[in-house]
Amino acid sequence: MGHYFSDNQFHIHPDGAPTLPLNPMRKGFWKYICSSAQQINLIYLGISVCLAAISFALLLTIFFGQPQVTPRGFFISNSGFCSDSGKRIMTDRGGNAADALIAIVLCLSVTRPDAVGLGGCGAFLVHVRDANKNDLFDAMCSSPSAFDVTSQNAAYSVGVPGLLAGLKSVHDAYGYLSWSDLFQPAIDSAEHGFMVHPDLMRIVQKVVNSTPTSHIAHDIEQNVKNGLYPPQPSLAATLRKLATEGVQPFYNGSIGQGIVDEMQKLGVTWVLEGDLSTYQVHKPNHTELDSAGFTIHGFTSPFVGGLLAANVLSNLDMLNHLRPLRSRKLALGEPKEVAQLYHRLIELTKLSLVHVSGLGDPYDPNSGKITVSREDKFMSLETRKSLVSMVSDDRVLSTSALGYVDPTSQDGETFVLTVESDNLIASASLIMGSPFGSGIKTTNTGILLNAAQRLFSSAPPSSTTSLNVPAPGRRPLATTSPIFFETAQQKCGHRFIAASSSGLQGIVGISQVLTSSFLYLSNVTCSGDEQRPPLPSAEETTKTYTPAVGACLPVNASLALKRFTLDFLPVQNSTQHEFVVLLEPGFPSAIKKGLEDLGHKVVATTNPTSVVGAVGWTLYTTIGGVEQSSVNSSSWF
Repeated sequence: MGHYFSDNQFHIHPDGAPTLPLNPMRKGFWKYICSSAQQINLIYLGISVCLAAISFALLLTIFFGQPQVTPRGFFISNSGFCSDSGKRIMTDRGGNAADALIAIVLCLSVTRPDAVGLGGCGAFLVHVRDANKNDLFDAMCSSPSAFDVTSQNAAYSVGVPGLLAGLKSVHDAYGYLSWSDLFQPAIDSAEHGFMVHPDLMRIVQKVVNSTPTSHIAHDIEQNVKNGLYPPQPSLAATLRKLATEGVQPFYNGSIGQGIVDEMQKLGVTWVLEGDLSTYQVHKPNHTELDSAGFTIHGFTSPFVGGLLAANVLSNLDMLNHLRPLRSRKLALGEPKEVAQLYHRLIELTKLSLVHVSGLGDPYDPNSGKITVSREDKFMSLETRKSLVSMVSDDRVLSTSALGYVDPTSQDGETFVLTVESDNLIASASLIMGSPFGSGIKTTNTGILLNAAQRLFSSAPPSSTTSLNVPAPGRRPLATTSPIFFETAQQKCGHRFIAASSSGLQGIVGISQVLTSSFLYLSNVTCSGDEQRPPLPSAEETTKTYTPAVGACLPVNASLALKRFTLDFLPVQNSTQHEFVVLLEPGFPSAIKKGLEDLGHKVVATTNPTSVVGAVGWTLYTTIGGVEQSSVNSSSWF
């Protein structure tokens, strides 16, 4: 169900911050109370009634999932403690959504080293409601001057970290509290230790015997006592230095020199002045496409997740106009019709993957112009029409007919979402390149370094037209990024940011969640004054029926659906790869059969393959959600 939770995998928060204004549309008991002394008993009675009502509403929320109290902020991450910390930045300190985001990310760099580290990378998107604008911050790790992607030396997998520079750029643009105020939750976790999240231990068990980072997993496994990881004094000291001095020590000072020295000890030459000190955060313009009455804004390369999702959803809308599906059958969950919709989504994803596999770093002085040209062509109406025409409703595309697809997968990544009722939505996609990054911790600082160089194409340059190959200063592709959605004709209608974990699988998850929200989840229960969309007539089709535009947005109901995802896996006893549709436990068997009948290779999985979350506003009401399995890692107020 999403919305209103407390503490588990991906963690959310609503609360009552005195620093944030109440929803101006809210009606309530206090509207009718006068302030005369004669009415003091009535006021006391009113307080008691309100407290009782709120308590009862929260209990209803916890057990039944539908909101009874309008929240004023949500915070989603993969640590309940860190989400709570972001909430307190707003409720106790008076910070905004950007402050909360930064505090949560810093906290995660201590408590979730499998996916976040001070030596990692990130993409940040901030939406400003008053100005109706999106600000994007590209803090992807870049290739150092010395690289060798064929080497087994883990030090060659490390890219120049961008995370801290990205956080500082977001703070410089939107932070309200001082930079140093945002470090305390992270410092406390490093100084005193932290309770280890079950998901962290799950990742530890997964990699402990099989990857270059197994020594990090062993360290966590051996040092956890009664669920508590011990203090990390070196990391705490590093965080204190960064809090008081900013990021200068990291990129052009003692901390950076420590990274250079560490790499030198491992046989890889870095130069402080040539690698770290020249790092830049880029500010790209967002892409824009329409789908089912919504406009989708995303990142450009190298964060191609938004490009991919926007293209797939917009092309699906085009296909649903050319060959309409029956909206009533979709709304009622008729397996054959839903399977047909999912088939289209899968095929369009395959075709779009071919195009994003050929992209690279748009800022690169040698190949950047080619990347921009390919990206523009990919987003053009002519190309999109061509892709739509290639989709058949009775069979799947063969892998050989698709062209080159980069099989690079992305583990070791997560996301953070924050929203306030006032003005800002802040979001981050965070990348380490693999679980626990490179596994390299710098001496005396406790900083865990990324493995972003592994995100460059693994195919020989001669076998592909991909531009995703290493070169000094170049940034690898990442199949992730936050994505902003808004109703196209109602700028004060639905406005929200969605994000996901697990690279391609997460982006497919976003596409599926939003497809169901936009097109066919019409029979959901809406809350408060929100209008429930009527069930479509038997004649209505996806050509005209867009139930989410003028009514409540059923994101939580969509998140509750069992999902499929897509992976590109090696064929056994072959050098080839193939697309496989992965199904979550509980995925409807009739829809599974429909996909198999159309020719898809379908495999059931034992665990969900990605996490999807969304936060934003409907009119001026704060909304947010993440799937039920992850609600305990979130906070709200």
